[in-house]
Amino acid sequence: MTKIIITHHDMDHIGGLPDLLAASEGRIEVLAHEVSKPYIQGEIPTLKGKMLVQPSKVDVTLQDGDILPYGGGLQVIFTPGHTPDHICLYHQPSRTLISGDALTAQDGVLMPPNPDFTPDMDTALKSVAKLLDWDIATVITYHGGVCTERIKERLAEIAEGKN
Repeated sequence: MTKIIITHHDMDHIGGLPDLLAASEGRIEVLAHEVSKPYIQGEIPTLKGKMLVQPSKVDVTLQDGDILPYGGGLQVIFTPGHTPDHICLYHQPSRTLISGDALTAQDGVLMPPNPDFTPDMDTALKSVAKLLDWDIATVITYHGGVCTERIKERLAEIAEGKN
């Protein structure tokens, strides 16, 4: 069975989910953080769009610290701030962080989350500080691409509000 891991409920991340699930005829399993579930299932309005989405199922509810058995192991890291349900995924074998929108990138440089789309920047920066606990060599951001240079230093600078 194919899996989709949702990092957070923003429409650019879940908007196509109902169509994907319909097209798969039930062959896609959806994994999302427990805080994401009511947004994805259309039970509460999205934080930024203030609308109910077309409901989609969530098959597996994730929590901070969960280890998923995909690709040699993916650890769920709860990183609220950009949205209250945001998660990152850490792939230990390759020391790669999939940051979702918790971080952005510009010209290969790791950058903070976009302030225009991050309603709780204080919490977002605390989440970035939490990422310092992992041995990260590569960060894949959803907006800006891949970063491999000065990761630990940039995480510390971003967490301290030094962009």
